[in-house]
Amino acid sequence: MVIRSTQRARSSQVSKEAILTQISEYPTKPPKVRFTPPLFHPNVYPSGTVCLSILNEDEGWKPAITLKDILLGVQSLLDEPNPDSPAQADAYTLFKKDPEAYKKKIKQVVRDNQAP
Repeated sequence: MVIRSTQRARSSQVSKEAILTQISEYPTKPPKVRFTPPLFHPNVYPSGTVCLSILNEDEGWKPAITLKDILLGVQSLLDEPNPDSPAQADAYTLFKKDPEAYKKKIKQVVRDNQAP
């Protein structure tokens, strides 16, 4: 399943795709969520895969979790990174040590990835 999104970030538009894989095993197992292109974010691996407890079979996964719950969880994580579950060293370090520089980097990433 591919979810395409074009979001407004101030006066710019950013285009990202969230790809859900392993849907055939859902709801027995959680799907995987991956962004293309990958995001600069403390909880997104360099491959673009999202690190979120409800997507982890050994942590917070329950078969009752809906796709809507997953998407809302990802959205919440993007708005409020979880410093207790880092997946990307550079983004994590910048987020923890210099939040203002992290915000500046995110704005630069938005500018660099504007939708056509």
